[in-house]
Amino acid sequence: MAKIYIDIGHGGTDSTGSDTGTSGKYNGKSYQENEINLNIGLVVKKVLEGYGHTVVTQRTQNVNFGPIVGSYSRADSNLINSASNCNGTDCDCMISIHNNAYSSSSARGYVLIYKVGSEATDDVKAKSKTLCDDIE
Repeated sequence: MAKIYIDIGHGGTDSTGSDTGTSGKYNGKSYQENEINLNIGLVVKKVLEGYGHTVVTQRTQNVNFGPIVGSYSRADSNLINSASNCNGTDCDCMISIHNNAYSSSSARGYVLIYKVGSEATDDVKAKSKTLCDDIE
């Protein structure tokens, strides 16, 4: 089984979209990006663990992850800190889960981001892509 690092995006004070303040509504209730990402991340963690994978996350609560990096935003800093933390582990891959707010109601969907290092074998790269495809 694989050891998987999950970056659960937009935690703590990085909780809203820059233009709307929410990621979306469900049954008339508005949700913050950090709420949606945390809920999705914890469900994905549970599902992957159910398949026997070891899962590492940078947060299980609504908190910032690491310091602001240089002139980057809190959101970009969280991703940089998470990638740096993942690189310090023996995880086979990293999955980053983010939802982003947009003022246009035509903006829909999600992005699943994964990356494997240049030192990774073709087998590991293929397995990382398959894992993201399965999550979709």
